[in-house]
Amino acid sequence: MIRVTAFTSALPFLLVFVARPLHRLRRSAVTRWLMINRRYLGLSVAASHWWHLVAIVAFVNWYSAGGPGISPLTKIFGSGGFVMLGLMAITSNDASQRALGRGWRWLHLVGIWVVWLDFIFTYSLTATIAPFHALMTLLFAAAVLPRAAAYWTR
Repeated sequence: MIRVTAFTSALPFLLVFVARPLHRLRRSAVTRWLMINRRYLGLSVAASHWWHLVAIVAFVNWYSAGGPGISPLTKIFGSGGFVMLGLMAITSNDASQRALGRGWRWLHLVGIWVVWLDFIFTYSLTATIAPFHALMTLLFAAAVLPRAAAYWTR
């Protein structure tokens, strides 16, 4: 359950993460669709990650006795990612955007990078022993390239 919900959160997150920069770099029907549906893709990430959190809490409660536990660094990154994702989800509407003004943009900008860090940190921890995690680490690292290119071309 944890691996499935991580994956069903990761793929739409990557689409959200690169939507604006790809659209800025090369406008097309696909990038236009991504821009139009970015909010809904982001909300699907939040919904999937909600179930990810439920699974983590359930498994920790069921299997916590005698195990190594969760490292403090993982708790910090994970909690930060869940908090930012939750804040972005509850403010992903026009009323919140108007009410928060420029603060909305900052919240979502910081939030998307915190969640990106959370994903890349999590996948990279086991990238050397799990080929799928190595691939996901590379995808998350590569997702920075269109963002950087769009930033430098504007």
